[in-house]
Amino acid sequence: APGVYVHKDGTSHKAENYVRFVPLRGDGVFWAAKWEVRVNRAEAVKAPRQTDQWVQRAEGVRLAALWICGRAASEMREGDAVSRAWNPEL
Repeated sequence: APGVYVHKDGTSHKAENYVRFVPLRGDGVFWAAKWEVRVNRAEAVKAPRQTDQWVQRAEGVRLAALWICGRAASEMREGDAVSRAWNPEL
């Protein structure tokens, strides 16, 4: 279904599956970012199949915080997703 897919508080840890680290400055630090949002559940969209995500109309989503994480290569964790380079055109 068209809309903004979000995780509720109880499954918010799953948003980490969408985070990608990228080396932005060539200094050995990998950066990742994710948005924390607030939603108006009255603006919900019916999901096309069973999911633990909420689907919201864009009008019902408000940005609350931008979370930034920087890690040196030695601090990267098993399973961290990494993009080899930043492509601002994507």
